[in-house]
Amino acid sequence: MNVEIHSRVLDSLIGLFDVPLIQNDLRGLYAEHLIAEFLGDEWNAVGLAWAGWDLEHEDGTKIEVKSSAAKQSWEPSKNGKSLPAFNIKASKFHWLDGSSRLKSDGRLAQIYIFAWHGNDTKDADQRDVDQWEFFVVPTDMLPDQKSIGLRPLKNLTRSVKHKELLREVDKIRMGLTDTVGWV
Repeated sequence: MNVEIHSRVLDSLIGLFDVPLIQNDLRGLYAEHLIAEFLGDEWNAVGLAWAGWDLEHEDGTKIEVKSSAAKQSWEPSKNGKSLPAFNIKASKFHWLDGSSRLKSDGRLAQIYIFAWHGNDTKDADQRDVDQWEFFVVPTDMLPDQKSIGLRPLKNLTRSVKHKELLREVDKIRMGLTDTVGWV
């Protein structure tokens, strides 16, 4: 392996994430790892493309992370705002280990976290954890549809900042443990 070339490639990849407005296809990955940091060592990022969930607790509880932002790295409209929408469509399949494709029957995670970056001003910076808000929803509360907007999410739950995220996830996780027996 050419270590010098590998190092330069890694540096260029870091640069893609170290900008105020992270491009859409990378922002979701950034949000997953950001949330994993907030939740702590008991949660692991799955790290596989097309996995059925993004984070997994030691007890087996699974989280799917979805992200959206008011301001994009591209210009979505004349006013520069993007309509908040999160994909919640149940996948027909997922990858178990990166090489084994399995049929999925519905949503596989027990909890969804919707990460919303609502700052649409010139000071918008998706690297600033204080500019994010999170909606934590048990999967069984989500409607059977392809996507969900911000207004319906606000009807399901309140938003929390990063310092409250673990508490909200644990409240739902403990409810899941007590009533459904996923652990």
